Amino acid sequence: MVALKKQPDPALEARTLADELNRRFAGASAEDVIAFAVREGFPGAVGAVSSFGAESAVLLSLIASVEKSTPILFLDTGKHFPETITYKEELRAQLGLKDLRDLKPDADLLSQKD
Repeated sequence: MVALKKQPDPALEARTLADELNRRFAGASAEDVIAFAVREGFPGAVGAVSSFGAESAVLLSLIASVEKSTPILFLDTGKHFPETITYKEELRAQLGLKDLRDLKPDADLLSQKD
């Protein structure tokens, strides 16, 4: 008889990690949570998605206060108001964000879907 190795349960591992992080950061500031994520917990694997709407500025400011090189992802649909693009660039400069990534949909794939 061959002993079978028990396979890890990814859902259980995720819940365990979430519970541990919730305990560790209960009452912590947003800056402390962001600092842990980008520097210790998940270095090189953390980014933020932003629409660069007015309400996004708060989160982007928090991120910039901790680590200006955190990747910020922006979905550039090509259909944004010019004011949105201008605001995005102004906010990037004002906050000193160093890694803003404009993600654009594949034009050929998009035209096939449309």
